[in-house]
Amino acid sequence: MTDSETPFLLRIPPIALFVAVFLVGFGIEALALGAPHPAALSDPLFWIGFALLFPAGYFGAGAWVMFRRRRLALMPADKLTTLVADGPFRFSRNPMYFGLALLHLGLCLVLGLPLTAVLLLLPLAIMQFVVIPYEEEAMTRTFGAAFADYRQRVRRWI
Repeated sequence: MTDSETPFLLRIPPIALFVAVFLVGFGIEALALGAPHPAALSDPLFWIGFALLFPAGYFGAGAWVMFRRRRLALMPADKLTTLVADGPFRFSRNPMYFGLALLHLGLCLVLGLPLTAVLLLLPLAIMQFVVIPYEEEAMTRTFGAAFADYRQRVRRWI
């Protein structure tokens, strides 16, 4: 598939999509409500958000580091060469997306950004209904039974 044949949403780096949605939400909240109002240290939402940053790092950054070390493609439409099933991929077929979602939500809770938290549904819907089905179809074609077995053992998100 050439770049011109690749659907537009598959040409956007997933991290760029998550960051753009976060920044748009942050901007809307800053314009509408003034400066963000971070949660107080005594607020349980602060600590829940802070705690989410740790699994976000494990899933998101951990999976990204694995891909970089193995010199694997990071874009959803890139050619597949290896089925990764270790590290964070033991717990989620999409640990990078899961990590980005946890990071987004964690930052929203820490920074007190309720609208931005709701906007997380946009990149999640794009991943769930556009990107992941495309990736899983490509993995089925490329890896066949090995991917089918992995798909049976490991959940899409967690």
